[in-house]
Amino acid sequence: CVVGGCRAGFGDCNGMAADGCEVNVRGSNVNHCGGCGVVCRFPNAAATCATGVCALGACNAGFADCDGNPANGCEVNLNTDNANCGRCSVTGNPATCAAGQVCTSGVCAVSCGAGLTLCAGACTLTSFDPNHCGGCGMRCAIPNVAAQACAGGTCVRGTCANGFADCNGQLPDGCEASVGASCTAGVGACLRSGVVACNNGGTACTAVAAAPGAETCNGMDDDCDGMTDEAITRSCYTGPSGTSGVGLCRAGTQTCVAGGFGACAGEIVPVTEVCSNNTDDDCDGMVDEGCQGTGLSCASPLIVTATTTFARNTCDSTDHGSDTSCGTTGSPDHVYVVRLARRSTVSFQVTGFLSGGNEGDVLYRGSTCPGAPLSCTQHNTNLSLTLEAGDHYYFIEDDHAACQAYSVVITVL
Repeated sequence: CVVGGCRAGFGDCNGMAADGCEVNVRGSNVNHCGGCGVVCRFPNAAATCATGVCALGACNAGFADCDGNPANGCEVNLNTDNANCGRCSVTGNPATCAAGQVCTSGVCAVSCGAGLTLCAGACTLTSFDPNHCGGCGMRCAIPNVAAQACAGGTCVRGTCANGFADCNGQLPDGCEASVGASCTAGVGACLRSGVVACNNGGTACTAVAAAPGAETCNGMDDDCDGMTDEAITRSCYTGPSGTSGVGLCRAGTQTCVAGGFGACAGEIVPVTEVCSNNTDDDCDGMVDEGCQGTGLSCASPLIVTATTTFARNTCDSTDHGSDTSCGTTGSPDHVYVVRLARRSTVSFQVTGFLSGGNEGDVLYRGSTCPGAPLSCTQHNTNLSLTLEAGDHYYFIEDDHAACQAYSVVITVL
């Protein structure tokens, strides 16, 4: 889980999702006043925070806010300021030392006391006065501090101003780093929030991006690559169960777009069987079922998909084969094509009597018709073969002479 966004007046100042937006930035927290990392500071004075706004508190002992401007805090040292000696000067009631006098310990005096130095008409302790640090006129100017500071006659870095920090520890550039601003790490589902803070002499965001996950079709960037739902597809099929992969029927592909899968593209579902195209159009494992030709030529065969008996009472009285050729030429009496949904044993049997006293030939031509036979019987009643599924097999019946009623039984096991 991540912090999606804080309620108005609250902030996730520690960058930890576990405690949510833990700080009331519109309360009285002087370290997060009005926003995360906004610290209330005023020179020579205490600071307060009320409803998210920094306010000047009580002045430090010996200091006063004589100009009424809280931005520079309690800017006057009442112990040493000749214009505000002991108190702030006001119109009609000045607290200004006369010419030749200096303010010492808040009292106008003719000369400076022991350890003090008269600088610009005022007695000052040059070992601690940031305006006269180590000597008169030697003003401290450390960048981005809340107030200049002097110690032992040497300028030192005091408290950093709001939004700044001394990350490199170098005095000349003072509080050189801008900190406390909101920042993020990662993209998509990996996005996390934090603040800018000191890190190894510089600055870095405290946020740490989460580990990416596998991309799913949900409208989000799960793998954190800046793209949403990219390259997500799945197989689809809207036809009846058990028909995909049978005959012409094939599954299609759905592509994820904006968190949802689109239409099933490229699928082929069952349609009404089309006769004489050698194709399983309705995807039931059978080809051209329900279609029957005249049975008088290769172009219009009788179609057989299961055990079937055909009653016959005519033939053309011509033997189109011979005892040696087994019926390789001429026009047959009847043509049958067997179509199999599975590997089967197929037998072809002619029963009855021909007027000439002989029965006819049965020729097996495989998937080619017309053409030379692959197997046949001559003057025989039965031809039996084991055939594979998915192909079509032609059988030819050719009687030798004028015939009487007889039957043809094609058995599929």
